[in-house]
Amino acid sequence: MSSDLHNYGIIGFTADNVGIDRRIYTGLTSTDAVLNVSYNSGRVDVYLNGIKLVGDHSEMPSGTRDYTFTQTGQGTSIQLRTGVALVSADVVECIGHVGLGSNTITTYNYTATSNQTAFTTNNVSSDLVNVFLNGVLLDSSDYNLNTSNTVTLASGATASDIVHIQVIGALDNSNFVPVGGGTFTGNVAFGGTVDLQGNELILDADNDTSITADTDDEIHFNVNGSDRVKIAGAHLYVVDGNLVISTHGHGIDFSANTDDEIGAGSATGEILDDFEYGSWNPVFSNGTITYAMHSDTKGRYVKIGNMVFVSAYVRNNTNMSASGDYNAALRINGLPFTPSSSFGGRGGLSVGFYDCAGLDDGGPPTCAIWENTNYIALYESGGTASGSLTVQDFGGTSIYHYMFFSGTYYTD
Repeated sequence: MSSDLHNYGIIGFTADNVGIDRRIYTGLTSTDAVLNVSYNSGRVDVYLNGIKLVGDHSEMPSGTRDYTFTQTGQGTSIQLRTGVALVSADVVECIGHVGLGSNTITTYNYTATSNQTAFTTNNVSSDLVNVFLNGVLLDSSDYNLNTSNTVTLASGATASDIVHIQVIGALDNSNFVPVGGGTFTGNVAFGGTVDLQGNELILDADNDTSITADTDDEIHFNVNGSDRVKIAGAHLYVVDGNLVISTHGHGIDFSANTDDEIGAGSATGEILDDFEYGSWNPVFSNGTITYAMHSDTKGRYVKIGNMVFVSAYVRNNTNMSASGDYNAALRINGLPFTPSSSFGGRGGLSVGFYDCAGLDDGGPPTCAIWENTNYIALYESGGTASGSLTVQDFGGTSIYHYMFFSGTYYTD
């Protein structure tokens, strides 16, 4: 058995009202073949070489049926019951109505009198009406429905002609979207592939947020009418805007990298979860009091993960020895992040240039950050007097002494 699925279309409706499954079979040579066609609640018609066959509808006398079908619920096939083998040239046309099961199909059978033209039905303008004369489906030009609940033939029938009128309740199109476009109001589940063929998938009400694949092997994500992100090949591109990690503790995972530490240590993390840069305010202090800073004093920082790089220019703006203990160790407060509480949080900073009031030893000042502290400790280096850089060493009784420094430390 072979079949030709001729088309899916509409009988008596416009092309937008999708509700008919029409299948044409040729090349059949079997007896009482089973033919696939979709329909609801027994709403299926079968034609053999253009002649309408009689189905086993409840109003049909026993033994007169030409085919059987599923009378309730969803039907998927019919079976011919003529008992006669088909020949290859036979054409079997199956038309299934696949609207909602609540719609009805009503048949009216008349034996015409001579020249009879009017036949009574019960139909409304939205119904689909098929008229058959001696089993042949008439064209809509062969009759009219101008009179309420009446089918009027264009030409009078011959006495004893069999007029079969089929009134199909209007398909409920509320669950159909026209081929020209429309809107779904509920959820749509797909059991297979949805092929957009490069067309745009619009996601919002004003049509400016969408996904497109209009360039081969690329996916574009558009927001507010502009490309924001695209995937091309194996790469993700941020076309416009920022990549925002919106949950604290998450970031970019580099764990696929195989170039891990090869020494005696070990990698403790491969997620970059923080990046930040900005300014900080360095302030001289002896641990008890703070000193006025010149307006040129500036600090900058960059934080990558838990590593912090700081740099600063610091300059006093007061007689530091006149305030408090001038032999106290000098420090710089105001670090942008608290150093780590572990031993590994220590950091060394380099002094690039300085002008101090007087160094006991003559060696350059140095800087260090210790765990569990929130300041930079200052020292003298070299000679016999190396140790903490005091208030007197740096500022003395004058003002405008300065220092440039930079370095890194770690935070928790």
